[in-house]
Amino acid sequence: MTRKAKTAAAKAKSRRAAGKSDGTTVLLRQLALAAAAARAYAWLWEIGSDRLRWMTPPEGLLGPRPASGDYPDFREMVHPSDRSRFLASGRAALKALSRTRRAVPYECAFRLVRTDGEVRTCLARGRAEADRAGRPVRMIGVTVDVHGQAIERALRRRAESRLAAFLDLAADWFMETDASLRVRFVSESAQSRSPIAPADLLGRALWELPAVNLSQDDRARLRAQLENRESLRGLLLEVPPGGRWVSLSAEPASSASAAFSGYLVVARDLTPEVAARRAAEEANARLQIALDAAGALQWEADAAGALRVRGDASRVLGERSRVPAHIDELAELIHPEDAPRERLARIAALKGEAAQYAVEYRYRAARGWRRIFSLGRVTERDPASGRACGMAGVILDVTRMRETEARLAEFLSVTGEGIFYFTHADPLPVTMPREDQVERILATARLAQSNPAHARIYGVADPAALVGEPLERFGGREANRALVERFVRSNYRVENALWSETVAGDVRWFRGSIYGIVEDGELLGAWGLQRDVTEEERASQLLRVQRDLLSLAAQGADTDAFIRVMLEGAQALVPQTIPSFVLLDESGTRIAKSFGPGLDEDYHRAVTSLEIGPKAGSCGTAIWRRERVVVTDIDTDPLWEGGREVARARGLRACWSQPVMDSTGRVLGTFALYARAARGPSGWETAVVEALAPLAATAL
Repeated sequence: MTRKAKTAAAKAKSRRAAGKSDGTTVLLRQLALAAAAARAYAWLWEIGSDRLRWMTPPEGLLGPRPASGDYPDFREMVHPSDRSRFLASGRAALKALSRTRRAVPYECAFRLVRTDGEVRTCLARGRAEADRAGRPVRMIGVTVDVHGQAIERALRRRAESRLAAFLDLAADWFMETDASLRVRFVSESAQSRSPIAPADLLGRALWELPAVNLSQDDRARLRAQLENRESLRGLLLEVPPGGRWVSLSAEPASSASAAFSGYLVVARDLTPEVAARRAAEEANARLQIALDAAGALQWEADAAGALRVRGDASRVLGERSRVPAHIDELAELIHPEDAPRERLARIAALKGEAAQYAVEYRYRAARGWRRIFSLGRVTERDPASGRACGMAGVILDVTRMRETEARLAEFLSVTGEGIFYFTHADPLPVTMPREDQVERILATARLAQSNPAHARIYGVADPAALVGEPLERFGGREANRALVERFVRSNYRVENALWSETVAGDVRWFRGSIYGIVEDGELLGAWGLQRDVTEEERASQLLRVQRDLLSLAAQGADTDAFIRVMLEGAQALVPQTIPSFVLLDESGTRIAKSFGPGLDEDYHRAVTSLEIGPKAGSCGTAIWRRERVVVTDIDTDPLWEGGREVARARGLRACWSQPVMDSTGRVLGTFALYARAARGPSGWETAVVEALAPLAATAL
């Protein structure tokens, strides 16, 4: 190519480039003008240099220009929560451009953090362009501030949501009537909420709806009210079947031309509310009946102290007695000694320091002082301050009850009968299996009341000291089992029963009755009468043992059989001891045989090996002395030096031995009682020994 041709080609290329540049400039100018008219912001992103140029002044979008004069990188101004999505949308547009080599549209909504800290919602739209090789070179577009539109849409959605929620709370379903007052529309919620099928509602007038509580006159009045286009408020309909209750409210509606178009009807299923109101009315009626039957008054007090008393005041306070109308007036009628206690109880309830107001006081009636018990609680408190706004409760006249209790207390203090009352931590259902009832009573029964006679039985001076003690404190758990089983088996009523208990280490016999307190299918406790018949029972038992032994002697029973029966009888009479018997040989100088069901064979052999003498234990010494020998402590008494270890190994601590002699004074053997505690014999134990020893001499 000649120099002249090269120069012409260069000039042509320069003209083409200039033409292209002029076209882009014109396009950008037009875009800027259009953006300004649309209140948008035009921009050009030169991809190669990563430079963003604004064709429209961006201050309205980006905020005040910083002191340095330059805005931060636009990508850094995108809200952090939206930045990754914003960048991803740009990358996706460039990737599509590289693939297709044609201009690709771009759109992204995001939030922008202005330089003044305000957050705006924006929408960017544009297109990406590539060179002839398909490489992305620029992206041209506009950004629109849609923040106001976004807020408006959000508020509209919120308002619509709140309206829907409000309407859902205000009604269970809706209906519309036409101008002829017949139902033409029923909302979808009626399918699940209305006790009347929607198909049975459409085409009907409201006065034609099925309702068993509307008479013909009621329907006529309802029709006249609607035809007069009056508002309807809370019409209550009882809808069959099942006695469902529906509330209807209606307002006349108008068309765009202000002509009457029918009624807008709001309906609610009030069945639960009606049932609750009726239950409350029935409960109030039953309460009033109960108050009247109990001779009680119902009272209410407001925040100002005004009192309202309902019921027959003459029955509770007496004829012509003042009925206070204010708390201050009540305070004047309470006995001066009781007034401070009543005031403290009231203040504690008002402040919430006590769950209820419960106090007993003397009240000045027309004919003297009456004892009044008042029980109540706070019924309402101010939500903000927590201050009590009202109280309510009942008043009972307990004058006669207190007089009766005083007479009963006097009787209990002087009567010789032991009187007691046992209760449980929790009431006992009578439907519980009997075996479980027995175990519960044995485990949980506690003494709630005792009179002086009952306390003396257990060696206690003050009955109050026994209150709260478990059942096993009185005779032991297993000893009481038979009596409790009988109590449960006989439907909680035992009369003239005989039982034994171990009191202070001694077996005592009692006769008495026990009466259970059963209310509403639950055993609350049991009252009982208890009389100590130990002496009578012991005498009766001793007489039976003596009669049996005399019968054996008359029949000529052998010696071993007689002694065994005697020891068994003694064991029953004095169960806290171990009875024994030793026989002398014919020479009267050695022990031939030892008996005792509570002693082992090795012990019997040790006894028979002992020589009779002045220090031969209790039995050998009794034979030697020919008199009763009482050893109260085997561990320390010198009479037991030869047999102390043998006795100690078996837990024997005391022994009282009585010689058995014939009519000539010859010693035949000894009858003895061992004890597992270091002690002397009781009067009853001595009496048993003295009563049975002569019978043994007769038989031998």
